[in-house]
Formats: sequence, C-alpha cells, structure tokens
Amino acid sequence: MRIANIHVKNEFIGRLQGQSETLTKVQTQMSTGQRIQKPSEDPIAAINSVYHRTRLNQIEQYQKNVGESKAQVDLGHDHLVAVTGILQRVRELTVQSANGTYGKDDRQYMAMEVEELLRESIAAANASRGDQFVFSGGLTHTKPFREFESARNGLGKPLIERVDYQGNNLEHQVEVEQDDRVAVTLPGSQVFWGQNHLVVSLKEGANWVSDRDQVLRIDGQEVRATKGDNLDSLVQKINGAVPSVTAFARELPTGERVLAVESASPHRIQFEDLEGGSVLADLGVIRSGEEGKQVGNNLHPNTLESGGSVFDIMIRLRNSLLANDVETLGSRDLSGLSAALDNVLLNQARLSAVQTRLDFSDKKLSADRELTTERLSKNEDMDIAEATIRYNQIDMVHRVSLMTAAKLLPPTLMDYLR
Repeated sequence: MRIANIHVKNEFIGRLQGQSETLTKVQTQMSTGQRIQKPSEDPIAAINSVYHRTRLNQIEQYQKNVGESKAQVDLGHDHLVAVTGILQRVRELTVQSANGTYGKDDRQYMAMEVEELLRESIAAANASRGDQFVFSGGLTHTKPFREFESARNGLGKPLIERVDYQGNNLEHQVEVEQDDRVAVTLPGSQVFWGQNHLVVSLKEGANWVSDRDQVLRIDGQEVRATKGDNLDSLVQKINGAVPSVTAFARELPTGERVLAVESASPHRIQFEDLEGGSVLADLGVIRSGEEGKQVGNNLHPNTLESGGSVFDIMIRLRNSLLANDVETLGSRDLSGLSAALDNVLLNQARLSAVQTRLDFSDKKLSADRELTTERLSKNEDMDIAEATIRYNQIDMVHRVSLMTAAKLLPPTLMDYLR
C-alpha cells in the first residue's frame, strides 16, 4: 500500500501559508500607509513612535500657550501705551498749570480734565481678556483696582479720592517649553506705582522678641521668625529672604526703634502674617485680626508711608490744581508724575521684550513640530513604491509555489489512508 509523505506536504503547505501571511501584511501596510501594525514587529521603532507622538502633543499644547500668552501680552502692552499717552498729557497740563499766567479758574478746568484722565487710566489698568484681568498679578480673576469717590462742594460731581489695589505682587507665568516659563502679565502694584514704597512702623520694637516660631510673608516671599528672634535678627532674615525690599531698624526722633521696610524698585509692598503668626501685627506694621488678612490694604493706620501709585500722584495733582497751589504743582507733583511715567515706560518695555520672546518661541516650536513630524513619518510611514515592488515579487513567488505544489502534490484517494 502506498502512503503519501505527509511531512513533505505539511512543509510545503506551511511555506505557502507563510507567503500568504506576508502578502496580507504588505497589503495591509499599503492600505494603511503604516509600516508597523503591532509593536512586536519592531519594538525600537514603536518606542520611537511613542516618543515622537508625545513630543508632538507637547508642542501642540505649548503653541496654544504661546498663542494665548501673545494675546494677553499684546492687550497689556496696548493698554500701557494708552496710559503712557494719558500721563504725557497730564504732564503737559502740570507744566502749563505751574505757569503764573494761568488763573484759579484755568487750573480748575485743568483739574477736571485730570479727573477724566484719571478715570481713563483706571479703566486701562483694569483691562481684561474674557474673565481674566491683565494687571492683577497671580489673582487673574480679581479686578485689580477699585476706586472710591466722594462729593466736592461746588463741583457738581463726585471725585475719585482713593484707588486700592486688590491683586497681588506675583507674575502670571505660562510654560512655553519644558522647564521654561514666561511671565505674561505684570502685577499692577508694580506697573502703576510711581515711586519706591517706604513703610515705617511707629510702634516700639526694641524690646520685641518672638515668643514662638512664626511665619510672615512680604511680597509673596516667606520669612521664618524663630523663637527668640529680636528686631535686628528679623531685619536680617527679611533682607535675606525678600530681594524686592530692604528692611532696617529706624530710630525715631522720639527715641523708639521701629521696623521700616522700603521697596527696591517702584511697587507697593504687601505684608501678611501667616496663620498663627503675629510678627508684623505685633511690630505695628499691619492691623491685627481679620483686618490684617486683607493683603494690600492691611497697613496699620499709624504707619508712615511714602511713595504712591500713578493714581495717587494724579489725585494729589488734581487736588493741587483745585487748591491753586502753584508751588506744589511745579515741585512735588511734577516730580512724582515724571517718576510714574518713567516706571510705566519701563514696564511697557518689559512687555515688549516678552512679545519678542514669545515670537521666537512660536517660531522655534513650529520648526520643532515640522522636524518631529518628519522623524515620525520616517519611522512609521510605508514607502508605497517599495511596498508595491515587494508585493509583486512575493505574489509572483506565491503563484509559482502554488503551481509547483499542484504538480508535485496531486491529491489522490490514497492520501486519505492512514
């Protein structure tokens, strides 16, 4: 009895199945355009694909951040340009009003124009994009400046008497690349401040000693006072932890040694005793209790302050015009206004520098996106021309194999006998 060689047949069939699978694989590659269908086909290429796709997702998010940031910075810059124009007009009025040829009525008309310019500058300082304010520091959803009015006899309209800053001293930063953050807004307490801020307590501090470990915060920087610290050691700790201010112990004409803090550049200093602490309240810098927690507007009423915001300077100037005080107009008011204008121009230049940096970041991200996309394509995409040639070669071999198998392995009844 003749028995077919089952091993030869199985091997032949196995080769035919392998060729068929290869044909199917190449056909799938051609239809999808992807060289790799499963990570197991090329683990290294699969890892590279994951890296490139992750990087593309990062670039997309960074480009969104840059786009949003550019809109925010452009808005802030445009409003600072407007405020600069307002201050230049107020300066012109100040120079004119200091001229002896103008009378009391003329200066009152000028005062009313300054009042309107003051309101316009506050509106610019409260600029917002959507529900986010540009100049409120890190508190982007808080309106930065709030004005308080009072009536004046004979003027027929209320005047702004005080403008409070409600934001904080932090910068709103946005990540534009891995480990690279850009400050896209500047705090209003810095941008719209005309002169260095000096705060002097009037409460005796020579005998003050911290009775426990406490933490205070100045301009957003924490200062740790340990048990046993006195006024001098506290001054050293503040100067070591808060670069934006200089602290010192000042001796008053009456002989008391008190704490004094001055800003290193024009901005309003913010003081805060953190939960459980009372260092600043005990030294008479801020109010105690709940009032002391109103950061930015919590200074003790007995402190001495010098320096002021752009709005404070404009309010003092307007009042000097109403009082027909020519001497003050030509000295204190003109000097303060010039300092305020210089500071606004400085911060306008800072935002211009941020605009330039964001433009460069946008170009760099676009180039990186193009390069990463190209690398991903080389890693994943199938060369259709090459795949077509390979498919035709395998298909021809497969057809020849089928014809050979048909001749060498004709099926007979004997093949089914075991």
